[in-house]
Amino acid sequence: MEDAKIQGAAEILQGKAKPDTLGVKALDEKTLQFTLTAPVPYFPDMLIQQFTYPVHRATVEKFGEKWTQPGNYVSSGAYILKEWHVNSHITMDKNPAYYDSKKVSIPRAVFLASGKEYDRYRADEVDVTYGIPSDQIKIAEKEFPGQVRRATLLCSWFLEPNLESAEFKNPKVRRALNLLTDRAIITKVAARGDKEAFQLTPPNMQGGGESAPAWKPLKREARIAEAEKLLREAGYSEEKPFEFQIVYTTSEAAKKQITALQSIWKATVPFVRPTLMNEEWKTFLDKRMQGNFSMAFAGWCSDYNDPAGMLNIFKSNNPNNAFHYKNPEFDKLMNSTLEAGISAEERARRYVSAEAMLQRDDAFIPLYHQVSINLVKPDIQGYSDRDPLKNYTVKNWSFAPKK
Repeated sequence: MEDAKIQGAAEILQGKAKPDTLGVKALDEKTLQFTLTAPVPYFPDMLIQQFTYPVHRATVEKFGEKWTQPGNYVSSGAYILKEWHVNSHITMDKNPAYYDSKKVSIPRAVFLASGKEYDRYRADEVDVTYGIPSDQIKIAEKEFPGQVRRATLLCSWFLEPNLESAEFKNPKVRRALNLLTDRAIITKVAARGDKEAFQLTPPNMQGGGESAPAWKPLKREARIAEAEKLLREAGYSEEKPFEFQIVYTTSEAAKKQITALQSIWKATVPFVRPTLMNEEWKTFLDKRMQGNFSMAFAGWCSDYNDPAGMLNIFKSNNPNNAFHYKNPEFDKLMNSTLEAGISAEERARRYVSAEAMLQRDDAFIPLYHQVSINLVKPDIQGYSDRDPLKNYTVKNWSFAPKK
């Protein structure tokens, strides 16, 4: 809500104002008014987020914490909640009260808990999978030609240095690791077809542009030579190796990628000696938010289709700024993208300038823009993989007539 510039949101989140001062007001039964403190051009795109969904007040007041249970939950969407069995499945039935119900073709949708998706697909238990394990992608392409679907998400993965840690205060060290990182190998290990990244904003994000670091045209050998030079200037050598720890989450894919990265660095400059620390998701998040780490293997997915959804995490006061990056010029530039009267083209130029500033500061080490891969049965009509936010719209799907 703070990034949406809703009046009072920042003050409420900081505990300086009461929730009833939020700039949101129901004018009548069907009209909701938002008061913004700045002309946010992507605000309509932000309305797909859950905090804007309507909630049936009488149901919440009647059932309390059980208001989301089947039989209690009141839906304004195309489907109503029929069953919810934790760690098993969720069943949704077509909502006869939905305003556009005549166009909803599939009468019932069942969402299964994750796990063994590929096996279930092979057994005809599911029509659409959420993903495919990386070690089964090539098998799936051979077994189900034309059914493997790919889409570049609004997600970027990177190495996140803690700029307040002793190891990464020196920008020469951060630049050296940026130069040493072979993104082609990292994406090959994942085997999804991820796109190599040199900036934070994904290439398919609307309203952005491309920004490449000055060193990108250098050949691999020149990058390695420059990286070693910078590390020696920073005081590291065979006698004084550069030792630091990288934390990452419990994931087989993450383990493969971060291990490959560790090997790349050690092979190119032997006195770069990272150690790896695997953490469960909650512990991983706690360490990052508390600043109790040197470097993390992390990622960020935007909630809406605008570069601000990515770049805002580097603003000094952003709660997701685990990099501890603080640059008043960057903050000023990002704030200027919301000035009244600027064109979409000028806003895009300012976003590109913000990317360039992060690159000059080596605030992070971009690795790749994530590609989503899933399986879709050929008789599913209306399925689209063009939405980079991966919002499923089952109401638009239908089954092809049986031959």
